[in-house]
Amino acid sequence: MPDITYLCKDCKQSFVFSEGEQDYYRDRGLAIPKRCAKCRLSRRQGRQSFSIPESTPVTKPVEKPQVEKPKEPKE
Repeated sequence: MPDITYLCKDCKQSFVFSEGEQDYYRDRGLAIPKRCAKCRLSRRQGRQSFSIPESTPVTKPVEKPQVEKPKEPKE
């Protein structure tokens, strides 16, 4: 299979989908990439990190009350 040149969906730059990459994607059942490597990495990093707006109040987790077991009478 020869290398294939595609147009990136995000930055509109052309990128090469090499023969080795094609084998890798095909072997794992992955779809043909629509974005160049730089845009794919940027997109992945954007999904992994999120920030909480400063206006959002921070709350403490609710602790479950501890229930004591009844003591058995001594004989």
